[in-house]
Amino acid sequence: MLTSLGLRKTKMLLEFENFIDGDFAEEINSSVSPYIQSEKTETAYYRDGHTVNISQIDDLRTIDNKICSLFCDFQSNVLRQRYRPQFSSADTGYEYHVYKPGDVCHLHEDREVSKQLLRYATAILFLTDNDDGELIFPTQNVEIKPKKGKLVIFPPTGIFPHYSKPSKKERIILMTWFVYQGITVQENAT
Repeated sequence: MLTSLGLRKTKMLLEFENFIDGDFAEEINSSVSPYIQSEKTETAYYRDGHTVNISQIDDLRTIDNKICSLFCDFQSNVLRQRYRPQFSSADTGYEYHVYKPGDVCHLHEDREVSKQLLRYATAILFLTDNDDGELIFPTQNVEIKPKKGKLVIFPPTGIFPHYSKPSKKERIILMTWFVYQGITVQENAT
């Protein structure tokens, strides 16, 4: 039973090599990197480093629209068939995150509910090639090497805790979450 359960969980962890090409990764990096505040390192949402919320900056609207078009196509043509969301869905916008050498994403599990939105999938797109700084899913015994253009999708639930190892050089990712549109959830205060 445990082996069967483990296989089902792993099947929900998806990797797409070359989801974008190197030129588009560089276009994203060159568009967004000027907005990184290099003097301000923080640990927020279990991540060391620097984050730019692309979708909230008017000057980044062009690159935001290109990314949105790509993820909308992916959602329609791949994600809906694989995850079978029960309601209309969208993504939450795009977080560009820079890990400086030695920075990590600490062990955590994404939450199904965040900011009153009900998530059903997490997406991480690698924008740099790295020889280290792997993304680790300990429960699934999976280690994913950061490769420019690779997309990783997984459910934002407690059975997919994850973290990253430190890298010797800068590592850059783009993140979004797929959520049910028009459904908000009130979290109970405990």
